[in-house]
Amino acid sequence: MKAFSKLLIVLISSALVTITLPVYAGADEAVGQIEYFNGLPESYVIKRNNKKIFGMIGELIYGGDEIEVLEANKYIILNLGEKPTKISIGKNPIDRPINYPSPYKVSSEEKPYSSTTTAVLTNISKWASSLFTRWHEDDIRKIGKYIIRGTSDLQLPLLGVEEKIIIENKNLYLGWKGGRAPYRIRIYSEYDREPIIEKSVQENNIKLDSIALSPKSYGLRIDDADNKTVKANFTVISRDKLPSIPIEIKDSNLPEIAKKTLIATWLASQDNGKWTLESYQWVAGIGDEYYPARLLRDALEDGERPSQDQ
Repeated sequence: MKAFSKLLIVLISSALVTITLPVYAGADEAVGQIEYFNGLPESYVIKRNNKKIFGMIGELIYGGDEIEVLEANKYIILNLGEKPTKISIGKNPIDRPINYPSPYKVSSEEKPYSSTTTAVLTNISKWASSLFTRWHEDDIRKIGKYIIRGTSDLQLPLLGVEEKIIIENKNLYLGWKGGRAPYRIRIYSEYDREPIIEKSVQENNIKLDSIALSPKSYGLRIDDADNKTVKANFTVISRDKLPSIPIEIKDSNLPEIAKKTLIATWLASQDNGKWTLESYQWVAGIGDEYYPARLLRDALEDGERPSQDQ
């Protein structure tokens, strides 16, 4: 996962700047970019010069590229041209000005693509495409060490250090590793001996619905069926103490699910990892439907602490 961190930092460190995409010559000239898709990367095929490539959000598109949507009810949205025009390919339920059936071949006569607002998406592509490619090149059973080999140790890498998190009138997501079900989860208010929240679950994650914790410190304890225990602390703070999210992200035209993932990625890099639990809240509920969110969610559960200094 070390390579993940380094690639993730490319995304994070670029979140505060805008860059005009470079102009290429001839056949190397980009004519567009993938803005969004509603499935996994393997739901699509991009053919370039008779070769298949992995297409992630932010991937640059070139004249002659052929894009095919492989699954029903999936679609992919592109920005094309000098003054980017949105088009969708496949069965798109969203009302868009232009929709094309799959497969779609990008015209080599498209004008060069130019944008000052999508540098962050370009870096998402560099990070996510590299990660996805590596996962496919390696044996998936080795990559999924917790799924295949398992671990006898109950671990809570998500809360490696004291975290700050906003939970005012919203859900709380938690995830942990190892141990044996069932798991008993208890949350204690500061200085109290009796838990204010107590739940038992079979999975190694939980969603606590609509809990309202006032701003102060809390303790978390998880016990498994073998009486193994992990403990951690976190702090609830008021919403106005959340780091100021860069305007380049807030005002972007990204679909809401992609914007949430980008904000979560940026948050995870702030203040030496103090916001990783808050970051996790942004992606835990959407990870099963949006691939980049799943990558970030799983990395945070593994204890990744992305830093702009790495």
